[in-house]
Amino acid sequence: QKQQQQQKQKQHKKKSKKVPSRKHSTLVFPKGVIRNREGGISEEAIISVVGVMKSATFDLLWHKRDSAPKSVQAWIERGTYLLNQSFVQPKFMWKPTFEPNLATHRKINLEMERFPLLDVSRIDDNPVIDRALYPLAKQPHCFAVFLRKDYYLFQAETIVEKIKIVFGLKILVARLASMLMVRDERAIEEFFEPVDANVPGQAPQFTTMLSAQS
Repeated sequence: QKQQQQQKQKQHKKKSKKVPSRKHSTLVFPKGVIRNREGGISEEAIISVVGVMKSATFDLLWHKRDSAPKSVQAWIERGTYLLNQSFVQPKFMWKPTFEPNLATHRKINLEMERFPLLDVSRIDDNPVIDRALYPLAKQPHCFAVFLRKDYYLFQAETIVEKIKIVFGLKILVARLASMLMVRDERAIEEFFEPVDANVPGQAPQFTTMLSAQS
């Protein structure tokens, strides 16, 4: 009987030690890069941040005007260049996550939203939220992306995650735009699909790409 009681006690202790698993951020930047960003960021750190952002996915809430927020998964889609110097710009993309249907089975919603990185005019990590339009938004966790003619409001799981996403997006947009302005050939490697993944053709003309945004 004593042995049985001891076994039960051990089992109870094992169960009590179980802690719900927490989802870890996929954004792991060089140590101190965000904290020290005001003092300047090294080229090596910038390249590392760009690489992390391109390979990461972000679990967000997308707050749409006059509708319920939608759980989405977002990522960075690299651009491609095609024949005759035509191109597809790098984009920020997102789609709804798994949602239960009426039969309680899970299905994939393939609706996708996107905007080109070069269309971004501003990213605000402390947006003023109109409660009449976005009544359920949790302001400390939200960030806003302003385009030339549009506006998107997203909510991260934590404040720390929001800070990382906003920092990474700002680095991406600034680096892509600056590289294209000075015709830095490294932009092809960093932001576009490898040459062997596309049809034959010349690299895109950076001046053409930028003029298309004006």
